[in-house]
Amino acid sequence: MRAPLSLPELRRHLHRSQKSLSIPQPDVSRIESRGPMHIHISTLQRYLQALGCDLEVSASMNGQRFRISLDPDEE
Repeated sequence: MRAPLSLPELRRHLHRSQKSLSIPQPDVSRIESRGPMHIHISTLQRYLQALGCDLEVSASMNGQRFRISLDPDEE
């Protein structure tokens, strides 16, 4: 597994500029400066989708990992 990347590091790793995303550049700047701990999951998901990525959320306990669904239609 790769070392964790910040949002700007991920964007640069994917060779994308702030202006190349389908989100207005000032919004991208705001999202990146706040970091993932201070934004809504829906905003993070929109940012990652603009990079061509999927958002996966999981929880872990006692060595077990549980995937958390972000799709309200999934049960």
